[in-house]
Amino acid sequence: MRRGPSRRSGWLLLFLVIVLAAIGNLAGDMLEQYVPALARTASFGLGPVDLDLDLVSLTLGARIVFNPGGLLGVLAGILLYRRF
Repeated sequence: MRRGPSRRSGWLLLFLVIVLAAIGNLAGDMLEQYVPALARTASFGLGPVDLDLDLVSLTLGARIVFNPGGLLGVLAGILLYRRF
């Protein structure tokens, strides 16, 4: 029996979502030849941004690609976090 507010870590939620999204994306990629609906993807992110300081040049960018399996993994991570 729990008393008071739960003190679960937000880091645990982030970890579960990232790991299960990666597993879901991998499963979606492996099964897309059998289930064509899994071949659809959505991506978002930032293009490359360059910072040139003459001595050092730095390029940063990020992109996240999801397929339906990855989205199911995100939902599973959130549900698992809320369940336990």
